[in-house]
Order: sequence, then structure tokens, then C-alpha cells
Amino acid sequence: MDAIGELLTSMAELLARVEQPLDTSALTEDLAERRRAEQGRTVATVRDALARIRGDAPAWQIPAELEATNPAVKAMSRSVR
Repeated sequence: MDAIGELLTSMAELLARVEQPLDTSALTEDLAERRRAEQGRTVATVRDALARIRGDAPAWQIPAELEATNPAVKAMSRSVR
């Protein structure tokens, strides 16, 4: 796999991790809300980066497992909700 393929794979793995729900049960409501907002910004940033990298990469550089799930389309569709 080349550098672009590795970057796409790493970004997809990062997106899967940052999308995990936060456990805010031990936090005050104010702090929990700030953590959720921060997570939302992080998820949006990672989705955007993944979509941009995927959109600019030639088809032959996109790993087969990412092409099958097409994270760029998924990321872009979530950003327009």
C-alpha cells in the first residue's frame, strides 16, 4: 500500500474511534455538554479531512476496503444533515 492508501486507512480508523459515544455519566451537565460539543467538532474535522483526501486521491490509490464502504460519501452525507 502506498502513502495515500495508508493515510486513508489511518483516517478511517481514527474516524471510527472518535465517533464512539462518550460516557459522560460522571460529569456535570455543563462539562458533559462541552465534551459532546468538542467531540462533535473533532468528528466533523476528521470526516472533512477524510473526505478531502479521498476525493483528491486517484482511484488506484484507494484501498479496496475503503472503496467498498466509500467513507468520503458517508462523511459528506453526514455533513449536510
